[in-house]
Amino acid sequence: MNKKKSSEDLVQQVLKVLDYIAVKEGLKPPGIYGVILVEDIPRGKSVVKLNGETAISDNVLIVKRVDDLTRLVVRIAYGYFTLTLLPIAGPQAASLARRLVKEKTWEIMVILSQYVSRKGD
Repeated sequence: MNKKKSSEDLVQQVLKVLDYIAVKEGLKPPGIYGVILVEDIPRGKSVVKLNGETAISDNVLIVKRVDDLTRLVVRIAYGYFTLTLLPIAGPQAASLARRLVKEKTWEIMVILSQYVSRKGD
């Protein structure tokens, strides 16, 4: 399997885990259209930069690529939960998302490892 395909598979697995966590927390998953892994976060009118590693644009997450799996998952989760919380929390969505990701990182990684290990069976 090539590196691009395995990255796409990983991102899809991460999104499934985040959907599960969102529902478990009583939140409505945001309907993300895609995740783009980039070397640098682009600038543009429709790009909302959340921090130096994550941005959102029309329900697409733009995430700065990193080799460390946990850091990549945290970046994706941060954008995901910011989009999830935006309709109900408005300007506080990013800070609430940051707190939620901090609280749930371990759980996300455990569930993700279970998905990955089951896929390998």
